[in-house]
Amino acid sequence: VPLIGVCTTLEDFQKYDIALCIPHIFYKNDALYAKVRSMFSVLVLDEVHRANSPRWSDILDGFVVTDYLTASATFARKDLRHFVMEHMCGPPVSFVEAESVSPICHLHYDEKWKSPQDFTNGKRALNFYKWSVTYGPKVVELAKQVLVDLKKGHKILLPLLYIDDVIFFADLFKRLNLTVGVIVGKANKKRFSGYETDIKKVVSNAKNGEYDVTLAIRSKIQAGVTCWRWSAHYVVASTSNEYNMYQESKRVASPAPKGEFKPHPIMRYFVDECTLPKKWLGDLIRKMFDVYSYQWVDNHREIALRLAKTVSRYVEDDVVEDLDYDDVEVENPFARKTRVVTEAKPKGLRTPAQIAERI
Repeated sequence: VPLIGVCTTLEDFQKYDIALCIPHIFYKNDALYAKVRSMFSVLVLDEVHRANSPRWSDILDGFVVTDYLTASATFARKDLRHFVMEHMCGPPVSFVEAESVSPICHLHYDEKWKSPQDFTNGKRALNFYKWSVTYGPKVVELAKQVLVDLKKGHKILLPLLYIDDVIFFADLFKRLNLTVGVIVGKANKKRFSGYETDIKKVVSNAKNGEYDVTLAIRSKIQAGVTCWRWSAHYVVASTSNEYNMYQESKRVASPAPKGEFKPHPIMRYFVDECTLPKKWLGDLIRKMFDVYSYQWVDNHREIALRLAKTVSRYVEDDVVEDLDYDDVEVENPFARKTRVVTEAKPKGLRTPAQIAERI
């Protein structure tokens, strides 16, 4: 008699001593849940941080078991419901070692660049994230850094929010003669003809070192997808959800198998000052860009400190007092300006072909 099996029906659960299932089968089947919840004595649960949601936590709390065995690589959530996990399952009793990640920040700053206060090009409003991801001058710097990191032995993971951005960077890196893997949802697989789109196969290929760069839709790698080959995590645009970033950074922190080489994991964060909303800069300095522990490229640290001074009222007082400012007066780049009509992106750096030619 088999001891373990995948279960979707009551008969399945009655057949096996070790039942494998996903919690979603109980969401709309109260009758099944009522009969199964007291059939087992031990509950083993992976990705337990997801149990913090109201529906999930109701189901978890209803199981009549003597022991929980849970696992997660995410100990904080933006909705601040991470306390539910420990309240229901207890505090962590064991930790798995992972490589530490060294954050390196790149600040794209152009004093001559001026944008309208409402961030429009005179015709329509622009989505800041979409603009920032493919902003030509920054992408040139990013692509050049990719080539440098590859020579150092890194394999790069670049998570993106929109499928059009995955297409953009896949085209760019292909023009630079790099091997590219893509992790996308089922609905978009048809848009990547010539690419492997089965996620398990893509991850397997990445582990074998077949890709220089792996491009991924962010939601697809934030739950259990990891590859020890990835050693450089690129963040191409600012995010207000630092918890997602912490989770993503874990994808490059897996230690190499014994006998294999892996460069020290790094995270490169590319940010644009010229369009950064006021409320974000202070938040980034405070939470994600700790200027004393993060490494800045070239003179970017000094620029960040200077810019932080101009928006000090947006930064918590205790952090502002710790910053070592000079007394030089600096024009506030966020001061209200007369609206001007300007190109949203510089001419000649709008397409992957143009950017590749520049590099």
